Parts: sequence; structure tokens; C-alpha cells
Amino acid sequence: MLTSSYSFKKFISERDGVMDNDFKNCFLSIAMPRFIWVCELYERENFKKDSYCSGLLLIDSTGDGKSLNSVILYVVKNHMFTHNGLIWDKEEPIEIFPFKMQTYRNNLKGDWCKWTTS
Repeated sequence: MLTSSYSFKKFISERDGVMDNDFKNCFLSIAMPRFIWVCELYERENFKKDSYCSGLLLIDSTGDGKSLNSVILYVVKNHMFTHNGLIWDKEEPIEIFPFKMQTYRNNLKGDWCKWTTS
């Protein structure tokens, strides 16, 4: 879903006890463009409505979409990969506690904000 990085970081900062604090602090310090694509990854057997995702892919919505330069962050289970716009920050993924995040709902256009077109 398309959302603002401000809204997404606010969502992350308000979730205590769900996400590992070290990961949360690392995540909140990553520079992001104004708008991002949020892609949540779920394991089939654990997927439920309003559940927790086990992976996350964040993409710069203003990027050209033709290269990995648009990828900001990729988290799957207990590994995190970050990209600074030029290169992957580390060749080896950063080890983190198993990733867990509540389903994100605040996209730019949705029922939560009563957004309508005229």
C-alpha cells in the first residue's frame, strides 16, 4: 500500500511490546522519502485478518522502479537488509529478533480517513 513515511514511522513508534526495541530504534533512524510502498509478507499458515506479518519490504515510491535503488528495507523473519540508494549497506544481512509487526492500515486512500473522490 502507498503511505507517507511519517505515518508509517508513527505507526511503528506507537507499537510497544510487539516489535523488538532494537529493531524499532534502528528502523526509525532510517532516512526515507516522503512516500513509500509498504509490502507486508505473511506465512500462509499464520495469515489471519488483522494479524501480524513476518516480513516487510519498503520501497521508495518516487524511485524509478527499474533497479534495486528504490528498495529501502527488506526484512524477512530474523534478517534485515537495508539499501542506502546506491548499494546494500552490508553484504551479510543484519541479524534481528524474529520480525513481528501488526498489519498496517493507514494507506493514503482508505476507509480509516473517510477519503472519497468527487
